[in-house]
Amino acid sequence: MLALQLDKNRADLEAARRRIPEIEARLTAERESLTLVLRTLAKLGRLRFARFLLQARDLQSMAVESRRLAVLASAQNRLIDSYGRNLTELGLAEAALTAKEKETAELLGRAAAKKAELDGEEEKARSLSAQIRADKRQYEKALGELARRAQELQAMIQRLQNQDYTPPFTPIPMAERRGKLNWPTRGQILQGFGVQVHPQFNTVTMNNGIEIAPPGGDLAVRAVHDGRVAFAEPFPAYGNLLIINHGDGYHSLYGHLAEFLVKSGEYVIAGQPVAVAGDTGSLVGVSVYFEIRHQTKPVDPLQWLSRR
Repeated sequence: MLALQLDKNRADLEAARRRIPEIEARLTAERESLTLVLRTLAKLGRLRFARFLLQARDLQSMAVESRRLAVLASAQNRLIDSYGRNLTELGLAEAALTAKEKETAELLGRAAAKKAELDGEEEKARSLSAQIRADKRQYEKALGELARRAQELQAMIQRLQNQDYTPPFTPIPMAERRGKLNWPTRGQILQGFGVQVHPQFNTVTMNNGIEIAPPGGDLAVRAVHDGRVAFAEPFPAYGNLLIINHGDGYHSLYGHLAEFLVKSGEYVIAGQPVAVAGDTGSLVGVSVYFEIRHQTKPVDPLQWLSRR
């Protein structure tokens, strides 16, 4: 949210900076026009006009000269009024620019502080993950904790299964998208679905989903299908966990997230960025843990995602 606010402030700041030269250009043009009018009025001042009245041969000549002076005077008044309005507008624009620059500087300070805080937390998490990977007993303990939390997750999904789901539109049923779903993130699969054997510790685990390492600097996590966010909170052993209800008993789960881009109750569409990948609760570093469940039962995601 802070990043979105910063982007909006930068856009407002750029708009304010463009506005000031435009107002100054108008003032310059009006200043030149006003100077010409004032010079003309000075040349056709009272003495000149009085002399003309004495020398005018007829009423028609007098009327023509009078109208000319009236037009010049009217032009002068309009220019003065417009010049004053533009001066006021310039003052307001400069004040708004100063305020926006101050606000943007404060947001940048908050963003820097938040980044430092998150960097510190991520460093702690990475250190703990490294220790777990290096210590088999700690790793097995973590697996035990994961198994217990998996049971709690199963119970929670059962509760979510009983919630009503009424989409704002008529989406394509998820069952018709089997083998065609978007990937939550493109990258290397670190752990597959089903029975897995740890290459170092030779421990056997049962995975209800897959672990995907995001490619390069692209950490965006995207919804695989239309639906409504049913859960977006930290969950033990899964880190920041997002669950999307796709209707007809289908749910997709995204774990180890660094940040949520949506909140519970929001409707999302296929391909929409919903989170940022991270390593919260992960035993394999920065990754996205991904599950698909039907009627609360885990199914192999690779049978549902599009081939690549």
